[in-house]
Amino acid sequence: SSTSMARRVAMWRGECAAARGEADELQEHFLRAAELAGTKNPAGRAEALCALAIETCKTWAGDGDAALLDRSRQAADETLDAVRLLPGGTPWEPVAHSVLAVVAQEEGRHEDAAEEARTALTTLDGLTHILHFLDVLWAAGRVLVAQNTPETEALGHQIAQGLGFLSMNMSNPQIRERWFGMRTHKELAALAGFEPMDGLGAQGAPLELADKEMELLREITSGSDEREAGEEEVAALLSKLGVASETQAIEYAIKAGITWQ
Repeated sequence: SSTSMARRVAMWRGECAAARGEADELQEHFLRAAELAGTKNPAGRAEALCALAIETCKTWAGDGDAALLDRSRQAADETLDAVRLLPGGTPWEPVAHSVLAVVAQEEGRHEDAAEEARTALTTLDGLTHILHFLDVLWAAGRVLVAQNTPETEALGHQIAQGLGFLSMNMSNPQIRERWFGMRTHKELAALAGFEPMDGLGAQGAPLELADKEMELLREITSGSDEREAGEEEVAALLSKLGVASETQAIEYAIKAGITWQ
């Protein structure tokens, strides 16, 4: 319908404004998309409000505008209200909780922040788009890693896998470099314990790996749960790469430009 098309155009414009860091414009477009969805399309309304919540949150993280943080909180709360009208899990619920985690952390409510971050992580599932997945890890990581909670190490590894999965889909090194140069993506890598631009594209020639070793490295980097390799094979690969952990192996794969090709 024309209304549905107008909503999608408003979403697209909001995403473009968010990429440019134009706070006022992104709010205008996402609010328009939510208005167009109305009460007859709670999923469309939740999608628009979720985008408003996370994009204003990320913009706030760049300039510290308190009004943006308040807008993030409001949009996250409204996202959860819209989600309650929908059956089953949705990809927007964990994002909303992760935004509320950042808000609580900034306000000094550290226990509330950790609780919201954990809720966000536990509601992640197959419905969550990979970019939403990284948004949740970025927000939850800002809280849980900052508080040095017991989840810190596992969360760092999960973040590295998310970055590695996307990196392996970027065969163009210039695109990969620009993507990792974005502020939130650099922050994600820092939460995982490495600097993606340090040696990116200049790692030198990757080690000569056998086909089976390369496939195992790809499986580690993508977070695949269907590995056939045993612990000894994993240990041998880590030793050959000169790294001490699977997270460091993912870092190596990203910096060496390992792709699915």
